[in-house]
Amino acid sequence: MNRSYLRAASGLVLSLVLSVAGAGTASIPGPAVGAHFPVPLAAQDQHGKAQTLHSLMGKKGLALVFQRSADWCPFCQAQLENMNKHLAQFEAAGLNVASVTVDSVAKIAAFAKQAKIGYTMLSDPKGKIIEKLGIRDKQYPVGTFAYGVPRPVLYIIDPSGTIRARYMPPTYQQQPDIDAVLHDVAAMKL
Repeated sequence: MNRSYLRAASGLVLSLVLSVAGAGTASIPGPAVGAHFPVPLAAQDQHGKAQTLHSLMGKKGLALVFQRSADWCPFCQAQLENMNKHLAQFEAAGLNVASVTVDSVAKIAAFAKQAKIGYTMLSDPKGKIIEKLGIRDKQYPVGTFAYGVPRPVLYIIDPSGTIRARYMPPTYQQQPDIDAVLHDVAAMKL
């Protein structure tokens, strides 16, 4: 079998397994499917403008991506760019897209400009939002270079603030299959 087919199939299986509404997700860190998103998400975007969960919300909801860094993590950069490639599809489904990383406003601004990102990128340089959500990657202890980074996760949040799906691959090197995510979003009938 060809590698791209196997990669797509494994990504689809991973996405479907991780997005099942609450089934078997007790061991996955962070708020669960069906829960209310627990933080207001107050942070500055790549333009230095204050944003909140409410201000980011699209007509039918928000696709919210947490990544380690848009500055130094090539896997994260690829996911952020992939979300941008699918931006029109998310918008057609009524969802805005936003990302959160531990980078400074200046770092996300530079990445957004270089990659021509069309969605809102948020700066959480001290990892406060990440910590409140319980998604900090605990393999990095205090004092290490990557302390405070999140486990990569993609949440689909409806306008009421309810988490409708979450995709959390087991490692930062793996990313959810965005086509599968968009298929799931269509099935949700937000």
